[in-house]
Amino acid sequence: MVQDTKKRNIERIIFLSIIVVLVIALAYTALNRQKVIEYRDRVVKERDSLKTENIDLEKELDEVNKIVLNQKGRIKELDSIVAAQNEYIEKQKAQIRAQIQKGNLDKEQIKKLKEQIDQLKYYVEKYQNKIDSLSRENKVLKADLEKFKQDNEELRRKSLEKDDKITELDVKVKTASILKAEGFKFSMIKENGKEDDDQPFKARKISKIKMKFTIAENRVADKGERTLYIVYINPDGSVSQDMSKGSGKIKTVEGEKTYSTSKTINYSQSAQEVSLVYANPTEYKPGNHTVEVYENGYLIGKGSFKVK
Repeated sequence: MVQDTKKRNIERIIFLSIIVVLVIALAYTALNRQKVIEYRDRVVKERDSLKTENIDLEKELDEVNKIVLNQKGRIKELDSIVAAQNEYIEKQKAQIRAQIQKGNLDKEQIKKLKEQIDQLKYYVEKYQNKIDSLSRENKVLKADLEKFKQDNEELRRKSLEKDDKITELDVKVKTASILKAEGFKFSMIKENGKEDDDQPFKARKISKIKMKFTIAENRVADKGERTLYIVYINPDGSVSQDMSKGSGKIKTVEGEKTYSTSKTINYSQSAQEVSLVYANPTEYKPGNHTVEVYENGYLIGKGSFKVK
């Protein structure tokens, strides 16, 4: 009886021990399972965090790129500089992007990548400040250039006005300095040398024509020798000429002309009388005979007489 009781007690102890072991085993298993779940959740969280940080890195790289591209075209002359700096930044971006795309980045690697991007941002900021400084200098230079152009245009306008006034004055002086022949008088010289000034002259009695006229006073004209060119025009419009006896060609404002004879005078700015005798190499025909006087290319006077 006592042995049966003792045996039952031992079985009870063993059963309780088994229960305790099972409880302990179940508790340990539950604890390990919780740790596994917590570890899995932590890994997932860290993975998601790394993904987020990777995305942020991509965004920062894009921002850096936008800053650089925004400089392009701001100053045409600096586009080549922008291109060179952009090439450098693109290389840095490519290196950072390549590391990001490898994946499985730990926090230390993420930290280093962020440091690289911070350095790149600092570089871009310095570069942007340089561009802004150059842009301001360029605006000042453009403003100075525009002012210079305006000043130059104003000087050119004034110079043209001055040239116009000078030209106008030159024309006035030149016009005022043109001599004037006036007071024409004609007489015929007969074969016996006698003169007759009664018109109309008889053609058969004319041996030569004597002409007189006055060069008017002109205080603007230069003093000195002046050559007067005489154009003798017959009634039919032809010009009397004999190259062997002093005829020739002259240039006038009206074009080239043939002159019949010439006479050189010493002009003193005072009125002076000019006299010369001309023998027409052709027959004196009835009608109006005209004499034109040219000097320095200008017609300075003319007169006429009648022949019957």
